[in-house]
Amino acid sequence: MVRLEDAVIARLETHGEKFEVLVDPNLVQDVREGKEVDMMECLAIDKCSGTQKRVRRRRRKK
Repeated sequence: MVRLEDAVIARLETHGEKFEVLVDPNLVQDVREGKEVDMMECLAIDKCSGTQKRVRRRRRKK
């Protein structure tokens, strides 16, 4: 995972929503080249908050 200080801003549009996220610039290059990349590894996140953990648990139950 990339440090927040080394991350770059990427714009992401999905399902009609627009987001700006911090990502690892090296992994973004891999995505552009068509390589398979784990998107969770690409994102620059400090750690999972309690809310994110609850959302993940709900998604798994469905």
